[in-house]
Amino acid sequence: INRSLGPGAVHRHKHFRCFFATQCPVKASPSRSSKPNWKIDPFLDWINAISKKAWRLGKIISVDEQTMGFQGCHPSKLRITYKNEGDGFQCDALCDNGYTFLFYFRHE
Repeated sequence: INRSLGPGAVHRHKHFRCFFATQCPVKASPSRSSKPNWKIDPFLDWINAISKKAWRLGKIISVDEQTMGFQGCHPSKLRITYKNEGDGFQCDALCDNGYTFLFYFRHE
C-alpha cells in the first residue's frame, strides 16, 4: 500500500477500514424511531469517546445548540427559522472554551 498510495497510506487505510460499512440488502434496516442514526452511530460514538479523552473540562462549561446546515431531503432535518443557516440538523453540545466535549442530536 505504501509504495502505490504514498506515505501515510497505511494509516489512512486503517482509519478507512475502521469506519467503512456496507449494508446487506437481505438484512432489514432498523426503524427510524428506534435508531435514527444507525448508519453513522459507530462514528458518532467514537467521536464522543475520543473527545472525552482529549479534553479536561474546566470549572466553567456551557450547554448550547450546534447547527449543521443541510439543504437536501432527510427525515431528521429540522426547520430552523431563527438562524441564517436555515434547515439542517441540530444537536445539543456540552462545551468548554470553544471545544465540544459531548454532543447529542435532537432527533434521537
